[in-house]
Amino acid sequence: ADFFETTFQFNNSISISGSSNAMTYRLGYTNFDTSGMLPNSKLNKDIVNFNGTLKVNDKFKVGTSTNLVLQSTRGRNSTGYSDNLMSQFRQWWQVNVDIKDMKDIFELTGKNYSWNHEGGLYQGRSVLQPHYWDNPYWTRYKNFQTDNRNRVYGNVWGTYSITSALDFTLKAALDTYSELREER
Repeated sequence: ADFFETTFQFNNSISISGSSNAMTYRLGYTNFDTSGMLPNSKLNKDIVNFNGTLKVNDKFKVGTSTNLVLQSTRGRNSTGYSDNLMSQFRQWWQVNVDIKDMKDIFELTGKNYSWNHEGGLYQGRSVLQPHYWDNPYWTRYKNFQTDNRNRVYGNVWGTYSITSALDFTLKAALDTYSELREER
C-alpha cells in the first residue's frame, strides 16, 4: 500500500446580485474543501463576501467591499528536521521497510511502534518505542498539527462630487484575523 493518498478538491459557490438606479449589490458564498496527499490531512475554507454601492443623492455615494474567511486545516506537513516525514522517507529509512507493516501495527495497537525500535524490557514488558524515527501513521493520526484562522477584510468608502470634474473620496479599510494553531 502507498503512504500518499489521492487528493480531492470540491469548490462550490453561490451568489445573489442586483441593481437599481440608486444601488448595486452582490452577496456571495464559497466553500472550498480539499483532502491532502498525506493521511489525516484536509483543508476547509468558507468565504462570505459582500460588495455594494448606494447613491445617496446626485452628489454623494457610498460603498463597501467586505469579506469573511473561515479556514480550518488538519494535518499540514511538518517542516524542519525532527518530525518531517519527507526527511524520514528520503534520508533515514531503510529501503526494505514496508509502509504497510507500519500502517498495520498502528491500526492494530494505536501505538508508536516503528521499524527502528529500541527493544529491551521495562518493568517486565517489551519496549518497542522508536529509537530515532516515529511510525508515520502514528505521526499523522496522533502527532498532527491543526490550525483555524478567521479573517475579516474589506473597506467602506464615500465619494462626494464637488464638481463634474472633481471628486473627494474618503475610504477606510480593515484586515484582521484571529488564529489558533495546535501542535501535538
